[in-house]
Amino acid sequence: MSETRPPAMRYGEATELDLDAGHPPSKPWRPHALVILLAIALLGAGAGAGLRARAQPVPDAADPIPAARLTLRDARLDASPTGAVATLRLVVRGNGQQVHLGTLVIHGGGLATTITLDRTVPAGDVIALDLETKPDCTQRSGPLIMSARLTIDPGDSTTGLRRVRMVTVVPGNGLDRAGGLCQAMDLQLPGGWRRPVTASNIQHVGPDLRVTLTGLGDDSRLAGVWAGDALLADREHTGPAAPGDARTLLLVHPGECGTGPVARQPTGLRVLTIGKTGLRVGYAAIGPALARWLGPPCRPGYS
Repeated sequence: MSETRPPAMRYGEATELDLDAGHPPSKPWRPHALVILLAIALLGAGAGAGLRARAQPVPDAADPIPAARLTLRDARLDASPTGAVATLRLVVRGNGQQVHLGTLVIHGGGLATTITLDRTVPAGDVIALDLETKPDCTQRSGPLIMSARLTIDPGDSTTGLRRVRMVTVVPGNGLDRAGGLCQAMDLQLPGGWRRPVTASNIQHVGPDLRVTLTGLGDDSRLAGVWAGDALLADREHTGPAAPGDARTLLLVHPGECGTGPVARQPTGLRVLTIGKTGLRVGYAAIGPALARWLGPPCRPGYS
């Protein structure tokens, strides 16, 4: 038996409502399947986030981000022909709790190196480390801006978990400028140090000093040799020098005894050469033998 439904009302028609007529039975309301799936997904995501949060260590309010600064302490010439040594000072100031310093990574300014530190900074303390490096101050790498990063392991005060972090180290005293490290070394080292020349076979011959210089350049001619401000003559070669990478000289004493102690006398020679690229200044590190030759007591034959 089919159910007879009243005709639908149309717009504009006059209709009468039978208020005494009963309402047809309605079906019970059921949520849409998509709503059910969305609710389940939200509940699952919330439960997963809670589990992940519980697995992670709770951040410590005293978790330190130490301040680190890198400067040039001093520079010296190496006895070997590898150039100069720059001693960098790393100062790390702890904050909150102790941290363990892992490695220091330096790039630019003539350096591309990783230095293992393995030191601990006590809570609220300051530690200073002196690190020896050998920068390459050629035109290729020296002008680059230095950047440095420090790996630290603050740990966790409650769980003991390790959390290695990278901390930016601030270069100071001009090291943050392009070529800043090499420029700072220029102020402490003699002229020509960026182009090292090897000195060998050093010996006294009467009042003179014999020395062999290597690394002048195959196309270069030797134009002059200085010890400090004194131009030294070569007793064995009085005419124009032939081009060549090596040359043996018999240097004549400048004729005046040094007025200061041996410790203040030059320990190397500035070497001027002429080549296809023009004039070039190099430096030959000799050591105490040159200082003793130049300084008092005066050698026989000189006043």
